[in-house]
Amino acid sequence: MEEVKAVHARKEKDKRTAKLLCESGKRESEKLLNAERIQARLLAIFDNTPSLVAIANRNGMACYLNPAGRQLLKLGNEAEMCSVSLSDCHAAGMWQRISEEAMPQAARAGLWTGDSIFVAGEGREIRTSLTLIALSDHEGQVEGFTFLEADLPDGNRTEGGWVKTPPPVQG
Repeated sequence: MEEVKAVHARKEKDKRTAKLLCESGKRESEKLLNAERIQARLLAIFDNTPSLVAIANRNGMACYLNPAGRQLLKLGNEAEMCSVSLSDCHAAGMWQRISEEAMPQAARAGLWTGDSIFVAGEGREIRTSLTLIALSDHEGQVEGFTFLEADLPDGNRTEGGWVKTPPPVQG
């Protein structure tokens, strides 16, 4: 009789364990589904913002460029995007300052914000507010950066930015 009770107790314990595992699996599935929804929303934000959003490796080679960025650079499709070096998309001397000052600071602090001059596909220079976000791997090593560049109308320069506001025109 004791053996029967022990077998019955094990079966009840196994049922409770199975129920807990099932509930845990449901929670994990819900978390995964929620993460996928958030990822889709973020991609929709990137794809619909009028600002340039690029993800690049530490050398500035783009692996993602949103539609606004592709339009600015006059790129027709995503295949062309993979050959874009962000060093070629900034005014002379600007990339050196970005790579030697801004990127190392973003790597240390996680974020850097300042002014820049972006060169559009037809050669037009656009003053921008540039935000760099360091992208790290699971060990904390910086793998690349997210570049967020928004058109910066004349007269609106960030504190401590590189681009100085020209004096107002008198007259």
